[in-house]
Amino acid sequence: MCGIHVPAVSVIIPCRNEESIIRNRLESVLAWNCSEYELEVLVIDGRSTDKTREIVREIQRENPCVFLLDNPKKNKPVALNIAVRAAWGMRSG
Repeated sequence: MCGIHVPAVSVIIPCRNEESIIRNRLESVLAWNCSEYELEVLVIDGRSTDKTREIVREIQRENPCVFLLDNPKKNKPVALNIAVRAAWGMRSG
């Protein structure tokens, strides 16, 4: 990028069985004007039993900045810890 530092932004979305809202949530985030920063969207799924993962994967195919991570403990604090460890925004200080 010609020596210009572009800030990295990590959006963290913990979820579990959110098929009714996950598409809208992701589309809202992806609609942001991303020209001023590098964006990554981390969806940390708590082993959903509905179509949440399928919807995220569908959106992921069109948007390489979307990442689906697994949360085997199925709770929000674990999801947030997984995301913080994975986030490039946290690593690129």
